[in-house]
Amino acid sequence: MLFLQFGACVSISKYLNASDKHKKILQLLFIIAASSLVCMFCTLGIEYLDSRNMRLALFYKISAGLLLLLLPSLGRELQMKWGMTLISLGYFIILAGSNWIVQLFPAEPKLGPILNHITHFQGLAFPMLFIFPAMFMDMLMRYKTNDWVKACSWRLFLLH
Repeated sequence: MLFLQFGACVSISKYLNASDKHKKILQLLFIIAASSLVCMFCTLGIEYLDSRNMRLALFYKISAGLLLLLLPSLGRELQMKWGMTLISLGYFIILAGSNWIVQLFPAEPKLGPILNHITHFQGLAFPMLFIFPAMFMDMLMRYKTNDWVKACSWRLFLLH
């Protein structure tokens, strides 16, 4: 599924770079595909990205790695002023929406000793707020400096 979503991003970026006919629709489709790709990567690291692990260095290494690998490349391909911010907002909407919707359905545990009786599905934790670092990275993308300078400032902002 991860590579299928990555292929969707590559396919949309092909048409996004080729013509200016349907640029707004293609940008919206790219935001949706990139947001779901970020959701899938965060799902892979969900064991380490829990709120209990926020005191460990591994949490920050994984979250900064996700941010520094995915958001700049996807945001730059989007060719919009606030590309990374929109992708991280899409990530937040997908995860928060699924968490809020899944809790509406009734569920009942059927197996094992039940210590906490629940009556509805349990959602995941509140999604990480990637939107604030993404806004910072989008502001840095506006400056016409060397890409190495931008990368170093992103690293300094996210890791220190």
